[in-house]
Amino acid sequence: NGPAGIAALGFGTESIPRVRKIVGPGSPAVTIAQVEMQRHGVSTMMLLGPTESLVIADDSADVMRLAADLLIEAEHGTDTSVVLVTPSSTLAESVDAELHRQLADLPEVRATAARAALGPNGGCVVVDNIDDACTLANAYAPEHLQIAVRETDVEHCVDQIDHAGEMLIGQHTPFSAANFVIGCPASLPTSGFAHVSSGITAQAFLKRTAVARADEHALERMAPSIIALADHEGFPAHAAAIRRRQH
Repeated sequence: NGPAGIAALGFGTESIPRVRKIVGPGSPAVTIAQVEMQRHGVSTMMLLGPTESLVIADDSADVMRLAADLLIEAEHGTDTSVVLVTPSSTLAESVDAELHRQLADLPEVRATAARAALGPNGGCVVVDNIDDACTLANAYAPEHLQIAVRETDVEHCVDQIDHAGEMLIGQHTPFSAANFVIGCPASLPTSGFAHVSSGITAQAFLKRTAVARADEHALERMAPSIIALADHEGFPAHAAAIRRRQH
């Protein structure tokens, strides 16, 4: 029971010590439980929604591999979103046909999820060029991004991407390799949060304490600014602590 597990960690039990931070994806119920635990002093990070993937591909991409890679995240669930962005309408049509063939090989429950991810929730966007594809990818800020373009365009494409949970380069780097073995974070920002967040790593459990020390001369130099700001904001004790040192 996911929410019960969140509660056990957040409040503690006889056998489970209380923790102060809980991160990671889960069902909608788990996500709501994490939100609730914030009211009880438990820190959480971004709330992770349904999985999503976007592939930028040009006419050099292998159609069979491309379709197979689109299905990786698509099989997660009916709320998943999978998008292909390409400047080639011919490639788009070929991938569509190949997807139908590969969908037939999936168990029905996974095929149903994949159809939703590729259809109502996702789809294919045909753009004028690779630059437009990168612009679209940045706006979407996908959880998972794969770049499947000719080698001469890879660096140019990579340099344009600023917003993605993970960026996998080339058709030898499928999403499943990153999910299980490569070492990319398993919990990545979804729902556009790649605009402002990164994947969850050990860094999420580290914190920093600011440390400062001023000598007498440094404080003298800062005094006019401190007093002016304190007076402006209506904090007389802030200013008085400086003024008393000046006499």
